[in-house]
Amino acid sequence: MTDATIFFETNIIMKLVKKESAVQAMFLLHPSLERITWRLCNFVSPLILTESGDPLVLVSIKNAIEAYQSESNERLKVRAYIITLLDVASQIGDLNIKGVREDRVVTWEPFIEPMCQWMVRNGVKTLKTELIKSSKNRAYSKMALQTHILSVQDMSELGFV
Repeated sequence: MTDATIFFETNIIMKLVKKESAVQAMFLLHPSLERITWRLCNFVSPLILTESGDPLVLVSIKNAIEAYQSESNERLKVRAYIITLLDVASQIGDLNIKGVREDRVVTWEPFIEPMCQWMVRNGVKTLKTELIKSSKNRAYSKMALQTHILSVQDMSELGFV
């Protein structure tokens, strides 16, 4: 996988998400949410699928948008978006993710770097996943997500700091 491939896949996901005018309006009102969403797209490869076969990153974003839209309290909309985004995406904690190269297999460590960067750096051609459901792993992956996609600037702009 190359940087160009990742950029292309991330753009496809974001274009799908931003087709709705309500989502465009949400991102205009809260630019930090768009930045956080971009970072999620770069953190979790679209090659990681849910049980239904849909990309986990896309399902995470769609669920977060629904949470934002269904929250009636205007002050809690952003919080609902971020919490849902992190909750769904933290399902990667249920997986042991390995990348297959031409010469060997390498394991992804969420705290070290985003999955897409890891795939490029290691020349990963294919992903292999193994289900390892554990609340400890899910909590670990949620912390890794927060570390990589939520910046202090975003949290300040959104009124969390």
